[in-house]
Amino acid sequence: MDCCVIPLKDIPNRYLVQTTDFFYPSVDDPYKQGQIACANTLSDLYAMGVTGCDNMLMLLGVSLQMNLKQQDSSTIQLIKGFNDTANKAGTYVRGGQTVFNPWTLIGGVATRVCKREEIILPENAKAGDVLILTKPLGIQITTNMKKIMGNKAIWKMLSNKVTKEAVDKAIETGVRSMTRLNLDAAKLMHKYDAHAATDITGFGLMGAFTKFGSMPNRKNWNQNSYSSHYQAHTTIRQTHVLWIN
Repeated sequence: MDCCVIPLKDIPNRYLVQTTDFFYPSVDDPYKQGQIACANTLSDLYAMGVTGCDNMLMLLGVSLQMNLKQQDSSTIQLIKGFNDTANKAGTYVRGGQTVFNPWTLIGGVATRVCKREEIILPENAKAGDVLILTKPLGIQITTNMKKIMGNKAIWKMLSNKVTKEAVDKAIETGVRSMTRLNLDAAKLMHKYDAHAATDITGFGLMGAFTKFGSMPNRKNWNQNSYSSHYQAHTTIRQTHVLWIN
């Protein structure tokens, strides 16, 4: 599951949908990294067909390896990027937690209270469904290439196969993809009656297939809560895979 789904005991047909996610920076620009972190956190809601977010919290780790000036400038931009993307999604950051950490980290919590019909559980995929990707695959490679270019020995072996200009363009495309919200995709899931979707960020397509194949189809929403422990993200790409009849 990309989010936990918890029935509210005292309110009929209302469910708390919540997710949390954080990671280490993948780009050099702290503002863009803040954008990526917010888009990634919201992506889990969107993967459940939930198109709104009532509240966000920000989780921020300030690197102890930076001097005070670097800490101040990078933290301000991380927060600004996260806040701007939250506002673009129609929600607000109303709290969070900031700590000192050996390395910078950024993430958040996204929460929504909604009706049953607003949620599309990732357990209803059917044989014969059409598979749709909401973002291109391979974005992890673009972030890796930035590091590879800094390694002279490895880059020397690769430079006769790919140009620096091509790598720069790929990195730019990857950042543009990671900062883009999957909100429109979540809306289209309802418009075209998608059976299921999931954020394939951490496990790739095969991981998504394995998860769908092993997930039980639960009928009683009020008896069970749905946990997000199934998915432990290790990368930050936010691609959704949709099953549509």
